[in-house]
Amino acid sequence: MNRQEALSTERLDTIYYLNHVENANHVEKKAYSMALHMHIKNISQQKSKMIYGSRSRQITINMYPTLDEELKLITQMEEEEKANIKIAQAIGLLNRAPGAHLIPAYDVLLQEGIQTRLDSIKELYRSSLHDAKKEYYKTAYILLKSFQQLINRYGKQAQEEMKQATGKEKLQLLRIVEACNHIKKKKPRTFFEAVQLVSFTHECIVDEAGSGSISFGRIDQYLYPYYKEDIENGRLQQAEAQAIVVAFFEKIAEHAGGWQNITLGGKAKDGTDLCNELTIMCLKASAIVKKDQPQISLRVHDNMSERVWNEALQLVKTGMGFPAFYNDDVAVSAKQSVGVSEEDAWNYGIVGCVEITSGGNEYSHAEGIRINWLKLLELMLHNGQCLLTKKKVVLQQVYEEDALDTIESFEIFYEWYKKELVELTKKIAYFIDEACIAYSLQWPVPFTSIFMNQCLEKGCDVTNNGTKYNNLTMNCVGIASTIDALQVIEELVFEQKKIRLSQLAKALKHNFEGEYESIRQACILCKKYGNNEDAVDQKAAELIALFCKTLEEIQPQHVTGKYQAGFYTSHFHATMGQLTGASADGRRAAEPMSASLSPAAGKDKNGYLAVLNSANKIKMNCFANGTVLDAKFLPSFFEDARNIEGLKQSILTYFQRGGMEIQFNVVDKATLVKAQQHPEEYADLMVRVSGYSAYFVDLSRSLQDEIMMRIENSYCT
Repeated sequence: MNRQEALSTERLDTIYYLNHVENANHVEKKAYSMALHMHIKNISQQKSKMIYGSRSRQITINMYPTLDEELKLITQMEEEEKANIKIAQAIGLLNRAPGAHLIPAYDVLLQEGIQTRLDSIKELYRSSLHDAKKEYYKTAYILLKSFQQLINRYGKQAQEEMKQATGKEKLQLLRIVEACNHIKKKKPRTFFEAVQLVSFTHECIVDEAGSGSISFGRIDQYLYPYYKEDIENGRLQQAEAQAIVVAFFEKIAEHAGGWQNITLGGKAKDGTDLCNELTIMCLKASAIVKKDQPQISLRVHDNMSERVWNEALQLVKTGMGFPAFYNDDVAVSAKQSVGVSEEDAWNYGIVGCVEITSGGNEYSHAEGIRINWLKLLELMLHNGQCLLTKKKVVLQQVYEEDALDTIESFEIFYEWYKKELVELTKKIAYFIDEACIAYSLQWPVPFTSIFMNQCLEKGCDVTNNGTKYNNLTMNCVGIASTIDALQVIEELVFEQKKIRLSQLAKALKHNFEGEYESIRQACILCKKYGNNEDAVDQKAAELIALFCKTLEEIQPQHVTGKYQAGFYTSHFHATMGQLTGASADGRRAAEPMSASLSPAAGKDKNGYLAVLNSANKIKMNCFANGTVLDAKFLPSFFEDARNIEGLKQSILTYFQRGGMEIQFNVVDKATLVKAQQHPEEYADLMVRVSGYSAYFVDLSRSLQDEIMMRIENSYCT
C-alpha cells in the first residue's frame, strides 16, 4: 500500500496495523497501536445513558520511562554525569516524571469538526515535499479515521441499547445516536453534541497518554456559545443543561485519581467579567457529583460577581477542596514571563494539579523534574552524603563534619547554600534539556498532537517542539522546611551560639534520638515561616527569587521555549520526604516535608492572616508553572455568614498583594482520625492534598499523617 492509498482507504482493520507495526518508527508504532486500540476497545458496558464513553487507563505503549531508559538514549551526557543523576534520584534529591500535563485545543476542534481536520491533513500530505512529514500526516490521518469509526461504534452501541430502552432513557439514547452520526464528521450543532465530542476526544487522549493530568481548560468559555444558542432557540432548558453538565462530570469521574482539571471564570484583558451561567452550573455540578474528578479551578478578579463568589464558597464549604482560587493578574504575568503572548496568557487554564498553561498551545513537561531543597541542605551538612542511603553526590564545596565549625557566620553559610542551589539548578536544567529529546523520540503522542495547535502545520509531534510554546519545567519541594532549617542554623548556631554546627549535624545524623532530643526541642522553638516573621519570610523570598532568576538566565538548547518554575509539591513532600534525613527544623528522618508554598504542618501558630502575610512577601509573577498555598478551616467556621464574607475578602486582599493561588481544607481532625481507624466508613471523605483533592482513605499513611498535622492549627474564626 503506497502513501497516497493510505490516505484514501476506508479499510482500517486489525491486519493492517499488525502488518505495519513491526518495521515502523516509534511515532508510527504509537499511532498504529492507538488506532488498533480504538478499533478493538470494549464499549459495550455504558454506565451512563446521557453521556457516552468508556474511560480507562489503558496504555497502548508505555508512556512512563524509567530514568535508566531515558539515560540510555541520551548521547550528549558523560557517563559520570548520568551516574550522578541516578544517585540524585535514588536519594530523593530530584524526581523526574516527564510527559502528559496539557490542555488540548478542544475549542478549535469544536469550531472545525473532525472532517475539516481530516481534509486539512490530506492537503498537508499532498503539498508536503518531505518524506518524514508525509509519514507523520499518514499516521495522523489513520488515527483520525479510527477516531471517527470509534464514534460510529458508539452510535451503533446506543442504537442497540435503544431496543431494550423505554421512556426518557430511550430518548437519551436516540440523542446519542443522532449526535454520533453528526459529530463523527461535522462540527457540533448543539450544546449536547459539543459536550459529547469533547468527552469522546478526551477519552482517547487519556487512553493514549495512559495517565491523568490531561485537562479540559475553560469549558465555561468554549461551550457557552452552544449553551446560549440552544437556550435562546428553545432547544434546551436550563435544568436539562445542568443535567448534561452533571453527567459530563460523572463521566470524567470514572477516571478516578486522574488529575483532570477544569478551569472556570476569569476576566478579559480589558477587565470584563467572563463568568457566565455555565460557570455556575459547573460549580453546582461539582457539589452534586461529589467526586475527586474533575478538579475545579476558579480564576478570580476584582469584578467577579457575588453570585459566582457565593457558589464557589458554598463549594468550599463541602470540604471537597474545590475550587482552587487563582489570581488572574499574577497568573497572566507569570505566563508572559516565559514567552507566552499576552493574548494567549489571558486565555490560560489549569492543567493537572495547579500548573498554569496556555490551553492548546503549550507543552512543558510540567512534572519534568522536582528538586528537593531540604535534601540539598542535608548533603551540605554531611559532606555530600545522604543520611539514609550513605550514597554521595558531588557538591561545589565540601566540609568535613568537624570543619563545619570553621564557618564564621550565617551569611557565609547562607551564601554557600545559595551557590549550591544555583549550581544544582544549572546541572538539572542541562539534564532535562537533553532528556526531552530522548523522550520525544521514544514516547510520542501522535493522537494528542492532532489536537494541539501548530503540530499539524509543523508536521511533528507535540513532544518534539510541535506546538506553539515548548517549555521545560522545574518544580521545588521542601521550601518552608528548608527556610525553617536555615532559620534554626542562624538562630541557634550563629546568633545565640547554643550549639555548634557540627553538633547540629551529629544530631541530624542520629535522628535527634537520645541525648540529641534537647537539640530538637530547641530547633522546634525557633521562628518558622508562615507566622509573618520578616527574618524568616525574607529568606523564602530571596531563595525563590534566586531560583527563578537562575532559570530565567538559562536558555534550553533543544526546545524552542524557556525554563519555568513551579512551587507545588503534589504528594512529593511526603514521598521525597521518606528519602530525606532528619532536618534542622526539628523534623525527623523520613517524615513529610512542607507542602508547596505552605508553612510546614503545624508550624503556622499565628493564624490564617499571618500565613497570607508571609506568602505575600514572595514575588509570584515568575511562577509560570504554578504554586499552591494551603489553608484549613473547621467546618464550624462556615456556620457564620460573616466568616464566609471575611474569607472572600481575605482572598481578594491576598491576590491584590500579589498572591497567585489559594485552596482550602474544611475538615476537623477528629473526623480524619476516625477515617484512619475505620477507612471503610469514610470511603467518600475528600481532602485537599497539595494542588489536588483526593479520597483521604486512598492516601498513604505518611500523607494522611501530614494532613492531620496541618489540621492541628485549623482556623475557626
